[in-house]
Amino acid sequence: RFVMNFYSMAYPAPAVIETPLVVSDDDNPYDDEILSLSAEQEDVDAQIEDKTDMLMQLMAEQEIHSTDIDRVNEEIEQATNDLEAATELEESQYAAMLVRIKYLYEAGDTSLLSIYLNTGSFAQAVTLADYYKDLYEYDRNMLAEYQNTVNEVITLKETLESEKADHL
Repeated sequence: RFVMNFYSMAYPAPAVIETPLVVSDDDNPYDDEILSLSAEQEDVDAQIEDKTDMLMQLMAEQEIHSTDIDRVNEEIEQATNDLEAATELEESQYAAMLVRIKYLYEAGDTSLLSIYLNTGSFAQAVTLADYYKDLYEYDRNMLAEYQNTVNEVITLKETLESEKADHL
């Protein structure tokens, strides 16, 4: 023990002097790197904001296109229904014309001479002639209506096909 105390006295322990590390803003070697990283971070944040804006715009456009597609599908469905209705009308008008033509063929001659010869009086002949005239006008109107229906069916088919082609 004595030797140790003596040794401690003879060779005192070196004193540790704590000096505070003072770093001034002027002397910080990382200032330039920090500024550079901050600038990069701002650039990245700006790019993220730009990309987010672009994404939001694309999502809005997608919603608009989705709505347009739904509207076009409804228009195509309506056009298909219109075409079916017009086709049914065309078929019924065609069937009615066939029945009318068959009746006229089976009824025989409707000339004015045969009307006069087959009736008992002039008044009946005039009435019958007027009746045939009305039937003739009716038949012509029905034929014109049938032709309009056929044209409508053709137009509806073309419109439907063009709408489908435009939106597929």
